[in-house]
Order: sequence, then C-alpha cells, then structure tokens
Amino acid sequence: MSLRKLPEAQVFARPQNYQWDAPSGVLTKWAEHSLAAVPDADGDTTISMFDVIGEDGWTGGGVTAS
Repeated sequence: MSLRKLPEAQVFARPQNYQWDAPSGVLTKWAEHSLAAVPDADGDTTISMFDVIGEDGWTGGGVTAS
C-alpha cells in the first residue's frame, strides 16, 4: 500500500435528465410478438452445443456468431 498522496479524481455530477426507458410503443409491439421459446411435445426448451463456444485457436473451429 502506498502512502503517497495521489491527486483527487475529477468527478462530474450526472445530468439530471440522464435517464433512459424504452418507448411504450416499442414495448407494446414486443409484447404482441412473443419471441420466447415454445416448448415442443416433450416440453424441452434447451439449446445444446457440442463444440467450443467461440473460435478455437487450435483447430479454427468452434461456434461463433458468424
């Protein structure tokens, strides 16, 4: 632990109007179109991945977004 007196960081106050909320029209549209997984006959809603998640640097394989 250092005993030096470090300069104090300048901290700016958050603007009072700095808020965010999704527009109600967008929330209504999303509520109309459910994108949740629909269970099949077995009630299974899982996703199984049997490979490396991300790019595998050794083999060049793996599951990526591309």
